[in-house]
Amino acid sequence: MTLNKIGRRLLAYLFRGILLSVPLAVTVYIVYTVFVAVDHIVPQTVYGKSIPGLGIVTLLAIFVVLGWLGGTFLAQPLIKYFKRLLDQVPLIKTLYNSVKDFLSAFVGQKKSFNLPVLVRMKSDHEVMQLGFITSEDLSVIGLDESMVAVYIPMSFSVAGNIYVVPRKNMTLLDVTAPEVMKFIVSGGVSALDVKPDQEPKH
Repeated sequence: MTLNKIGRRLLAYLFRGILLSVPLAVTVYIVYTVFVAVDHIVPQTVYGKSIPGLGIVTLLAIFVVLGWLGGTFLAQPLIKYFKRLLDQVPLIKTLYNSVKDFLSAFVGQKKSFNLPVLVRMKSDHEVMQLGFITSEDLSVIGLDESMVAVYIPMSFSVAGNIYVVPRKNMTLLDVTAPEVMKFIVSGGVSALDVKPDQEPKH
């Protein structure tokens, strides 16, 4: 084996090692950073001893209790009073509702990113984009049922744009929403996990 072949093989091993280790290291780092940040939101010390993970458990318990209380008749007057306070501060109300709607899109009963579609931006255009239907009722802005709102995420980013397009320009995809989001955000590098017998819905 020549030195040139040895060099190419070592270089291939190097790249393979980078591809195996760097994504894992970055994922572990992000998960650990988020875990530590969330874990320190509430006290995690009992009798002078620090217990890792206690903060997260306590926070989750608080969320569960708040969720239960929010569904009781006792909380309804407080919720109405809070909404009246928000109405008096339009900027805070807008911020609150935006954050609430964004979270509801992922963890609420009515999720907004579970309908991946292929969108033809112009009827006579061959270029199409991947997106998600976020609203099928646009009557509030004077549009009929032939128009829908579609969120188009940007590659290598969490940002995106909302487009209003005709239903006839869309094709529902028989692919899970997380797979489509991963494909878009990765710039098309991540492959879509589609079974051979699956065909896009029309």
